[in-house]
Amino acid sequence: MKHIIDETVNIAYNYLAAFGFTKVQVDTLVIQGQKELSTTLDRFVTLLTSGDTLSSHLEEINAILHALQGLFSQLGNEEIAVKLYEIKDSDTLTPRLVEISTLLGLPMPLDASRKNDAKYVR
Repeated sequence: MKHIIDETVNIAYNYLAAFGFTKVQVDTLVIQGQKELSTTLDRFVTLLTSGDTLSSHLEEINAILHALQGLFSQLGNEEIAVKLYEIKDSDTLTPRLVEISTLLGLPMPLDASRKNDAKYVR
């Protein structure tokens, strides 16, 4: 997870500077974006490791994915934003979450063989 945040922060500095923002403005935008990205990823990890059924949190999962897409896009990491969009269109919950966890370097693996309503136990 730290890797994807660091990568996005590095991209963001060049991306935002290209819009003509001053260094102070870029610093402010990147620091705020980094904080929001970290908070959103932490919420996602907490949700996935809660022990509740994943399908019972589908609305919240989708809201977090939407927020992550926006944050990555606003910080210039379009590659991740596009991949999240493609993964989000998947029909099945657990394989989608496994892909997202892998893509984002989240600290816990999800078992792709579990049913969508199975509890995640780790």
